Order: sequence, then structure tokens, then C-alpha cells
Amino acid sequence: MHVLTTDLDRTFIFSERTIGIPLEETRCIEQLDGKPISYISNKTAQLMEEVTARNIDIIPVTTRSLAQYARIELFQQKVPHYAVACNGGFVLRNGEVDEEWAKIVAKNVSTCLSFADFRTRFAACWEMEMFRKINGVDELFYVLLIDEAKKDIDVLNALHEQFQQVDWTTYLHGKKFYALPKTLSKEAAVTYVLDKIQPTVHYAAGDSFMDLGMMQLTDTHFSPQHGEIYEKLGDASPVRVLDARGAAFTEQMLEELIANVQ
Repeated sequence: MHVLTTDLDRTFIFSERTIGIPLEETRCIEQLDGKPISYISNKTAQLMEEVTARNIDIIPVTTRSLAQYARIELFQQKVPHYAVACNGGFVLRNGEVDEEWAKIVAKNVSTCLSFADFRTRFAACWEMEMFRKINGVDELFYVLLIDEAKKDIDVLNALHEQFQQVDWTTYLHGKKFYALPKTLSKEAAVTYVLDKIQPTVHYAAGDSFMDLGMMQLTDTHFSPQHGEIYEKLGDASPVRVLDARGAAFTEQMLEELIANVQ
């Protein structure tokens, strides 16, 4: 069995702004309040059929909450054997929460400051003008939305150091500042899934530093030129960067997977 563990937003699915092709050449795969918000190309949809026919499993791996993941019609119409949500907080097996992994996560995050106590300890963050909004994600971690006009890197670095002291860590990704328990990671959940299914070949794809650990579980990885990894590291990237952006990246990646099993 071949498997692809792939990040979703800006790696496998895209907004109208980031997909890089006319909407006439796309398929809407997510709506919010009746409005289309995410797409894949028509060619990607076709390639996914070929991937399935060649017994390659696609395993979505996302930082999205369970509710946000459930909005993606692409993976509700044909439910993957496995999926990872909440940055590793949940493993879904045939669409249902894997209770064994849930117990492991609960044990692991218990070594860090709790979700509720984190908010109490760092209550001052909720008053900072730099943050337009702070969202809790399935009682596991927080996403702090930054007002770009008031962004202060020095303050963000200081918060990172403070959070480290209670075994939380941070990622700055665009306008989002993630605060998570150190034990919560995509690579931990992916390792659990790989141990369960024992694939013969593992591919991985992602665009951000939150994906890097998962991608380094294999020597066969794909990252887009439009991603944070290439933007920050360029040719020094520790993972392979394809010469493609938007939907063209996803298409090129899937074509390579198909070629590898012919």
C-alpha cells in the first residue's frame, strides 16, 4: 500500500485567491454560510480517481477543528480510511474518532499546562490590541488572529518564550499565531496511523513549518513554491520543493504518485 499524508489548506485545497486558475476550471469542495470558500481543480479531481484506482490512500492531515474539517465535502462524500484533524489532536478512522488515539493525546497533553489554565495564565493576551480575535480549537489549542497593522514581532517572540515555560509552543503562519501544547503535533498522529497501516511507501506534502515534522517522516516529500517553507528557507529547504504553485502543485504531485505505481 502507498499512502500520501497531506496538509489541506494551500497544499491540497485552495481559496479562490490562492488556487491560481480560473474558477471555471475548478470544483467547489467547501462552503461556509452558503458561500463557496475552497476549491480543487477539475484536473485534481480526475487525478484523485486515478490515485484511488492504483490503491494509493490519501490521508488528510490538518490543523482545522473537527467542525471545519467536516465542512470539506470532498472528504465527506468519500470518507478516507484515516484522517488527522486539530494538528494531531484527533485521528479519524473511517470518519469516526479513534478512541485509542484520543486517550494517548489526553495523556500527552496532561504533561503540559491545561487548555483552560493556559487562558487564565496568559489572560493578558486576550486584551492585546494586536490580536483581533482568539479562538479555542476543540479545547486543545488556541489560534490568535493578528491585526497586521499592529503586529509586533518582538512581543510575539516574548510570548513564545513565556509559553515554552509551561510546555506550549507557537507557530506564526501569516495572520495566525498558533499556541499549542508541545506534545500536540501532526507527526505524532501520523506516526500512530502509519504504525497501524504499515504502508510500503509513504509520501507527505505540506506548505508550512507545522507540516515539516510530518514531512520528515519520509524521504519522499512535496512542498509548493508558494508555501511558507520555501518562502523562508528557499533552496536550503530540508524537503523537496516542486516548481509549481496553487493547484498546479497538487496536480504535479498526484501525477508523480501515479507514475510511481505504474
